[in-house]
Amino acid sequence: MRTDTLTKAVANGALLQRLVEKPAYIVLTSHLPNSGAGLAMLQTATELQYFDDVICVYDPSQTGRLNAL
Repeated sequence: MRTDTLTKAVANGALLQRLVEKPAYIVLTSHLPNSGAGLAMLQTATELQYFDDVICVYDPSQTGRLNAL
């Protein structure tokens, strides 16, 4: 919901991306941006593969992906 929180997640993902043995980085969130700068930031970070997955914990269609981990 807050872009400053998303910015921290993106920065962490960018730093992890540079590791030789990169651990999985899955972001669990209560809200996903649906417009504006937050959505653009999330889409760009996803395209750059900074996240292995982003899951909204209140969306049952997404939480099923946790079982695959």
